[in-house]
Amino acid sequence: CQVPASECQSDHLDGFGGPSEGRTDPGNGAPVCGRHNRLKEQGYAVVRDRHGRWHVFRPDGTEIT
Repeated sequence: CQVPASECQSDHLDGFGGPSEGRTDPGNGAPVCGRHNRLKEQGYAVVRDRHGRWHVFRPDGTEIT
């Protein structure tokens, strides 16, 4: 996604209202464009690995590359 961070939403990576009740702190947040933020409500998952890289997974578990 090429949306600049200045135009993104602050987002919970682990959803605030989801099953794990994600924390509201910088470790569980990231700038995400509105479109990709809404995908999480449709079963997609956003994960940051230990190197700081982002990965997006479809509901079937396959990664979007």
